[in-house]
Amino acid sequence: MTIALGIIAHDGIVVAADTEETTGYMKSSQTKILSVLGGMTVGEPNETVSMEYKKDDPLGACAITGAGNSGYIDCIGMKFAEEFAGNPGKDLEYVFGKCLKEFYDEHVIPFAAFPDHDRPQLEMLVAVHRMSRSNLFVTDRSTIRSVQKYKAVGMGSVFAEIILKRLWRPADIPSTQILAAYIAFMAKEHIESCGKYTTVTTLHGPRPFVLTDKGVPLKTVYPDKAITHMAWQEIDDLERIFRKYYAKTEVNAVWNLISEIELSSAQKSKGQQ
Repeated sequence: MTIALGIIAHDGIVVAADTEETTGYMKSSQTKILSVLGGMTVGEPNETVSMEYKKDDPLGACAITGAGNSGYIDCIGMKFAEEFAGNPGKDLEYVFGKCLKEFYDEHVIPFAAFPDHDRPQLEMLVAVHRMSRSNLFVTDRSTIRSVQKYKAVGMGSVFAEIILKRLWRPADIPSTQILAAYIAFMAKEHIESCGKYTTVTTLHGPRPFVLTDKGVPLKTVYPDKAITHMAWQEIDDLERIFRKYYAKTEVNAVWNLISEIELSSAQKSKGQQ
């Protein structure tokens, strides 16, 4: 199990996941985001990585992650990567959906009668940027759908989406990267089976460049990079900040609110006398 999430920004999509993998009583670290640039898969990131953005490239870029049985996640992830690279001109929701159904028919449904703990489980999250369009797809059993704003999968998904519902707002990529790291950090702090390091992968898309006071986009700015991976040291520094300040900030906010309510109540009582 895991925590993995995708958040749509103004100019791209940010995907984050923890790296904890559990087998029985054993825990290990495993990178859970598969990156695809055109037809090329990108290996495990251990530093900031930049790949050239090609404006007219119909293949685009893709980031794939998921939660569930690790072997199943790896297998269907590679199949999605192959479908993404091999179908540049087709509806990806249909292509991924067909691939997912075939995978379920062959590898999941045969185990449907097994006890719960023996049945294979998987949830997939797929971020795609192609031909100036960004999409975030999520699977639910053998179905797949496009989502808006954000989505989380895995053991920590309910907790993560409660926080996302409260905190999400339209933002640029740097702000969204910090938000994604924070949500993953909170899930690792509070939810069992979510832990180890966090990885953050970003798909960069073009954005309108606004020059007028009325917000009229005059031209489109294309990014230098199609995919970037945040360095682990950068994420570690963010988590140190979160750990040092988030609890204190939350406590102060609640008690400031209590003080405001008490003051308001006292003023109302005084006015009624």
